[in-house]
Amino acid sequence: MNDTDFPHSRRKHSRNSVLFKAKILFENQSIDCEILDISAGGARVRGEGQLEHGLSVILNLDPFGEIPCEIAWQKGINLGIKFQGNPEEAAEIVLAMAVYK
Repeated sequence: MNDTDFPHSRRKHSRNSVLFKAKILFENQSIDCEILDISAGGARVRGEGQLEHGLSVILNLDPFGEIPCEIAWQKGINLGIKFQGNPEEAAEIVLAMAVYK
């Protein structure tokens, strides 16, 4: 299933399924997480811990780089992260991850 299965989807960018280890950095803390899917606009991740909606965080995608983000939603251990900043830089990182698979 992908975004084309839902013609009225609110998504601006198509998502790619991945399973990639990362870290969410915030307020001098970090949470280990796994990226479940990613696009040039954001990602769905799985990670322990409660993060406040709207919290500014950094998604560390070592060795690809870091992306400034905002927590868009959280349901249990799943989080939606919206990328902030330069969309071209986020797209480059997403492309690098896709090629790395």
